[in-house]
Amino acid sequence: MNTNSGLLPASKEIRRWCSILEQELLQLSGVKMTHVFGTRAFYHRKVMFAMLPHKRTLEGSAVISFIRTENNSEPNWQTFELTGHNLDDAMVLLEQAYRLSVLRPFTGFRRLRASVYSAIKIGNRESMYAVR
Repeated sequence: MNTNSGLLPASKEIRRWCSILEQELLQLSGVKMTHVFGTRAFYHRKVMFAMLPHKRTLEGSAVISFIRTENNSEPNWQTFELTGHNLDDAMVLLEQAYRLSVLRPFTGFRRLRASVYSAIKIGNRESMYAVR
């Protein structure tokens, strides 16, 4: 028996609910959306703050994921089960995740120390930057 419920096909109902949430998220300043493994990922600057099912679901039949902090700790991913009656609650959580992403600086690139620098060829140039 397969107990892995991730990346199952999304129902028409969940796609409709997520379409409503998507339209609201794209109204927020600086939000971009990309497709990731049959889901839709939402970014502010380069910080992903939410994932909604599109063609595939995440961890269950109607689950959305978003970043959240608890007790001033590091942000981690949380899930929320959607129903037709709690879309307002979902939007509140997604807006909180958006506000958290605004506060988090993008740290994807860092300057290499000279001691660990080795020429990384990019075309005809050398780079001293690496992606974390």
